Amino acid sequence: MQPAEELRYLILAAQREGERILTEVLRPLDLTPSQAEVLHVLQVHIGLAWR
Repeated sequence: MQPAEELRYLILAAQREGERILTEVLRPLDLTPSQAEVLHVLQVHIGLAWR
């Protein structure tokens, strides 16, 4: 395996693990990572406050 290909697989594995952890953290809030991202964008662009 070429170094660039190995790096690609390592990055993909890290991305999957990060997504898994984020999903676990958001579960008590009943949010998916995609929903949390939308709320973040709204907060940044229109000042939506989380209460």
